[in-house]
Amino acid sequence: MKKLLAGFIIFVVFISAGWADQSLQQKIESAIRRYIVDKNPLWESAKLSVLFKLNRKTEKHLVSYGTSASFYVPEIYANSKVTPNMILPLQVLEAGVERERIFVRTTIGLYKNILVAKKSIKKGGVFTKDALLLKNRNILKHKNNYLSILDEVVGKQTRGYVSAGTVITRNMIRTIPKISRNQEVDICVLADGLRVEAKGIALEDGNQNDVIWVRRQNSKEKIRGKISAPGKVEIQL
Repeated sequence: MKKLLAGFIIFVVFISAGWADQSLQQKIESAIRRYIVDKNPLWESAKLSVLFKLNRKTEKHLVSYGTSASFYVPEIYANSKVTPNMILPLQVLEAGVERERIFVRTTIGLYKNILVAKKSIKKGGVFTKDALLLKNRNILKHKNNYLSILDEVVGKQTRGYVSAGTVITRNMIRTIPKISRNQEVDICVLADGLRVEAKGIALEDGNQNDVIWVRRQNSKEKIRGKISAPGKVEIQL
């Protein structure tokens, strides 16, 4: 009977300690979440993850405060941004009075469906719907340099090679130019009411109304002209 009672007491103590540890973890996580959302109110309803780990000694010490302890992450730098990996100061409070301050290494995730390459796309290739898919990723790792709307990407051209699984960023895409480098173009020279047309070669990419370098065929002389239409460059003398 005594052995049974002793075993029951040990079981109760073990469960109580487990609940205390769980309550401690929840309180600290809540304090960190409150800090993050206070800095970024729009994240309140977002898919946010907070991971941290206390060493056993620190955890036992904090548990010793009992259930009356509360926690708060103070603002150190008003303009500081939330990043995926942070070391945050954590105030330990009793009856609103700070008893001590510790630092907690924290991993933070803000998850959103963003565009990634479903398959590899060559340099100069065109993004199509079947080459893209939405994946749930931690956008804090991409520093707001990501895209989540298909229509912003489909039909655009790659600036370089894009491997499968790569997060699509703004600097990877560009509008397909009206004229591409080394493309044959019609050059129209206007001067004092005269109009002279000739075949030429574009020496750089450009879009409507851009001024680009061109040269006439069979000539090395370069001249600047304005793109007036697809495949057409106008030079005003």
